[in-house]
Amino acid sequence: VVHYLHTTIDLPLVLGGADVEPCGFSDSSLAQGPKRRSITGYLTKMHPKAGAIYVSSKATVGQRLNTFESELDAATTGFKELTYLRHLMQCINSHPQSSQPMRLHCDNHSMVNFVRGEGTATGVRYMDIRLWFCRELYNKQHITIEFMPGDRIPANLLTKLGYGTDHCQFVYDVLGLYMLDGTAEQS
Repeated sequence: VVHYLHTTIDLPLVLGGADVEPCGFSDSSLAQGPKRRSITGYLTKMHPKAGAIYVSSKATVGQRLNTFESELDAATTGFKELTYLRHLMQCINSHPQSSQPMRLHCDNHSMVNFVRGEGTATGVRYMDIRLWFCRELYNKQHITIEFMPGDRIPANLLTKLGYGTDHCQFVYDVLGLYMLDGTAEQS
């Protein structure tokens, strides 16, 4: 941590600008952690181009049997964090459009479709509570869930090893430096 802070001391952290569009990004990596546990990653931003205000990456408590279940774990964290942020913003009256749904971006089509009620799955009884929690918030239109390709989702490097260039892009994105230089690289 000290090394990271020392080497990034000259980089600013940009948390937002005039527009507030809270959004989240979740991803998982099946059986990549210790004892073949899945790694889930999640981050929250106040604007798609802003720096992250919350970042989490961890191994699941037990093994997940498929990618769908692992991605659902990450999305559930995303729904919880966006719900918390929504309540916080409503309490401090800082978000005039707090009735607008917040966006959660995930890179698994079948899980996104299933949360939306558009897909079917069998043998998911053990995932029911997480699924219905996510689907209920989606149906109440508090949070929308959208697909974003894995190579573009900022949470991707929270769950997988990358190269130096990948890390530089990740740092650039997490610090919100896209807002400073005006590029539309990340959306």
